[in-house]
Amino acid sequence: MIRSTSLSEPTEIAKWLLREPNSISTLLIRMEKQGLVTRSVNPEKKRKVDIALTDKGRQAFRDSLKKDSIHDIMTCLSETERQTLMKLVRKVRDKALTKIKEVREIPFP
Repeated sequence: MIRSTSLSEPTEIAKWLLREPNSISTLLIRMEKQGLVTRSVNPEKKRKVDIALTDKGRQAFRDSLKKDSIHDIMTCLSETERQTLMKLVRKVRDKALTKIKEVREIPFP
């Protein structure tokens, strides 16, 4: 579910997607030109940019969820099983991100 007030920073999105921030910034610029997201300067952290989905972006997201292949695969799970799967995937993702952060913070030997 998408919260209309949710904002993210490009670096946060890069971490979620396991991508470099500059590639996410390039993607976000294209998405902004298409009217899918808005970018705005973070009032608390002037050097940061906040990203928010527009109505058009929310609709594009909803449309992407309707793709037959994903839907067909996920229909074998009950709603409870899908929620459990998402919880477990997030748990594994968070652990992986923690490990990646540890590796990136270690200086060259």
